[in-house]
Amino acid sequence: MKLEASTNTNKKLLFDKEREGILRRGANILKQDNRNNKFVLIRDISTILPMFENTWSANLAVLSVVLDETEDSAIADLCLQGFIHAIRISGHYEIHEVRNAFVSSLSKFTQVSASREIKEKNINCIRELLNLAIHDGDCLMDSWSYVLECISKID
Repeated sequence: MKLEASTNTNKKLLFDKEREGILRRGANILKQDNRNNKFVLIRDISTILPMFENTWSANLAVLSVVLDETEDSAIADLCLQGFIHAIRISGHYEIHEVRNAFVSSLSKFTQVSASREIKEKNINCIRELLNLAIHDGDCLMDSWSYVLECISKID
């Protein structure tokens, strides 16, 4: 048991150290002279599918970890927006497995079936899941089961 605690402590310290390094490198990149870099607006939506297919699993992992770890409501809201956009994209392109993964993950963050205390971010997850069902219900298809299961467990 003591080994686990030290391992978790080490993991947290390593995570914090890596995060600081990433923030430092990112700040340095932003401070550099970027006049030669150009932002290109692409109006052709056909480029979305290949990019989404290559990044969805990493996006799901990042959004899930950050949403789980954060206590900051602004960051939690950004994660929820990421979930909703990913569900809409995967629904639009009919990528069923991806849509199911995002809806399933979002429904787990509602914490309605857990015995833990429900926080503000969990309530926001419930709200976003219900808004998704109301406004984008057509894209849910077989993911409705996650929404209905969540609704049935709300006390």
